[in-house]
Amino acid sequence: GAIDLRNDLAARFDFGKRGTDQFPNFAASKRYKNCAVQTAGIEYEEGAIPDSSAIRLKSKNGEIRSNLFGSESNLTIVLQVRIDRLRPMSNILFTAGENHNAPGTVLFQLIGSGDLNLRVRGKEENQYFHAASVISSSQFGVWTKLGVVFDEKNRAISFWKDGQLLKKLEWNDPVPISLANLSFMNGMIDRKSDRTHLYGAIQNVLIFNSALGAEDLESITK
Repeated sequence: GAIDLRNDLAARFDFGKRGTDQFPNFAASKRYKNCAVQTAGIEYEEGAIPDSSAIRLKSKNGEIRSNLFGSESNLTIVLQVRIDRLRPMSNILFTAGENHNAPGTVLFQLIGSGDLNLRVRGKEENQYFHAASVISSSQFGVWTKLGVVFDEKNRAISFWKDGQLLKKLEWNDPVPISLANLSFMNGMIDRKSDRTHLYGAIQNVLIFNSALGAEDLESITK
């Protein structure tokens, strides 16, 4: 069925301009009403649509970090991003968690081959999920929408791109996903990880406190 934004949309980050001011426009449900976004070392540029803006990091010291708290057993995150080039190893899309060893900590990234990798800290060890050949060099500089769905009820994790399901994987050891220290485009968990920031830009992030179905995801990620 159609998404009820009042109930399903936990948070939205619209990295846009308002008049002469430049700031991330942050909207959240009542649960997250006291949260905000912190930025440093960023630049604004033209977004994917006319009269919109996007953010890119000026250097590896840049950050886009929210102080969302708590965790969600079922979660959908959709990002509108532009990849300009890929490092050989790690290109961070987002990270979240109290620290590297805390259950529910996540790392969502692209590697140099264009594969999409997700690492989730389970109750005792890391779990890894993978989708091959998601971004190619021909797509550098092109805006795209990427989505990840954490479905604890059905013990599944799925990846989406531009309205298409890329892969659905079995989630053997589901845990609530942490939203603490949610950071985009850099490696900032515990402020100790390598700054493998993403070369590109980000415009819009949607966070739903539910595992959205195929019909909704096809619409949102187009």
